[in-house]
Amino acid sequence: MHPKLITFSCRLLVVVLGACASSPREPAVPAIPVLQASSKWYAGTVLEGAQTNVPSLEPANDDPEQPSSSRVARTHVEVRWLESLPARALDPIASHARLLISDREADPIVSTVDAMSTIRVARGDEADAFWTEARDHDIASTTERDPRDRAPRSASMGDATLVVPRGYTATYDVLVNRSAADAPLRFAFDVLPRAGDDDVLRVAIVTHGAGSDGGRPVTDGEGRLVVLEEPLRASDDRIVVLLRDPEAVGLDLGMPGTLAVSLTADAVAATDVASELAKCAEAARAAALDAEQRNRTPSPDALRRMELESAFEALARRDGNRRAAVWSLVGSDAGDRSSPLVADLVRTVDETTFGAFADSLAGSKDAILQVGTDPALIAWQVERRAWIWLVAKAQSEAFDDVLEAMLLRQSGEVGRYPSSVQSFANRAKNAADMTRRLEAENLLLLEDGNPGSRVRAYDWLALRDLAPEGFDPLAALEVRRAALDANREKRN
Repeated sequence: MHPKLITFSCRLLVVVLGACASSPREPAVPAIPVLQASSKWYAGTVLEGAQTNVPSLEPANDDPEQPSSSRVARTHVEVRWLESLPARALDPIASHARLLISDREADPIVSTVDAMSTIRVARGDEADAFWTEARDHDIASTTERDPRDRAPRSASMGDATLVVPRGYTATYDVLVNRSAADAPLRFAFDVLPRAGDDDVLRVAIVTHGAGSDGGRPVTDGEGRLVVLEEPLRASDDRIVVLLRDPEAVGLDLGMPGTLAVSLTADAVAATDVASELAKCAEAARAAALDAEQRNRTPSPDALRRMELESAFEALARRDGNRRAAVWSLVGSDAGDRSSPLVADLVRTVDETTFGAFADSLAGSKDAILQVGTDPALIAWQVERRAWIWLVAKAQSEAFDDVLEAMLLRQSGEVGRYPSSVQSFANRAKNAADMTRRLEAENLLLLEDGNPGSRVRAYDWLALRDLAPEGFDPLAALEVRRAALDANREKRN
């Protein structure tokens, strides 16, 4: 064999043997999701939400009849990311549930079970074994791993310790960097007193729509709630919650993997956690104030402003019934009287034309709301902007026959002079004042030298029972003047 070929073959053999002898390469360390968690407290139970009466958290004097009176329960929460589902099978959450509630569907029990079917729970020794295995397979560990070990690697995302005094609820909201901020996975804890022993903690898990406000009732009108059957004891106890499908409970990790949460508890002397208790009391007072504000009946003015804001939001969306939104601004009961032009627009024009008017109106929201919430003032502001919009159309190429007929129908012969109409709209104090100005101007046009103008002004006034008695727009000048003079004397 040629020497060069022998050398090449030997080198190739060394490379192949070297590759076969090397150990399996560990998978690259991924960038785990970022945990965005928050803790809150409120006075009240898990189920009733924040109450306005906040109990004092001053450390109590030792009382032999109440050995736990000077001790406070705490819960420790740790969240870990797992790169895949573990082989260890955990129980469905329904088998550990004491109470299941859903505020959304007609069948709350079924809907809650369906929504939480991907959540698994372990307690006691089983939970300890699960968590020990997860920690032993930490992704940052430098210990050489057995190639036959198929347990998923994990990483700690964060932890927290929350004091849970009697009469209070502590909440821990779990979010990740891709999840919606208004739909965290919530863990809620309150105290179930046990005579002669440290307090135990009732644990509730809430998914979807719990909101970020710890002072609201834990389901907040949109959530699904499960209260676990067994409370969390203050020593030698652990609950592990595994999310088989994080997206099913609103957590978008943006990568493969899942989350597991460990819950443990202990009890400490109140004097040792004085600063934490002060933080808890401050948060509870803020939640109580918020609850008081929510429970307070809004004033009529506040309700009206909410209605107006809602109407303008509908105008801005462009995907709903914008005619109804405009109608609600002027008041449907009085729209024909207080806003005759707006009423005409709502009923007459096509969708494209009405959309242009609605866009113009939506852009005037701030100016309109500056006048307050009085229905008459709002109605006039909307009506005035309808006049200004219509006059602008009359002075542009986009003025079609429908809009021209509307302008003449609403303003009479004056409508042939758009600048005059705009001047009236700018100076009028309300719809009645605008109407008076249009009527007065049409009366003046009865003296116009153009017979056509006189006839049109007369017809418009006659439809409103305002035409001068005995006046003929086509009569001789002296006859017309005599009729007008007679009517002026009669009015005076």
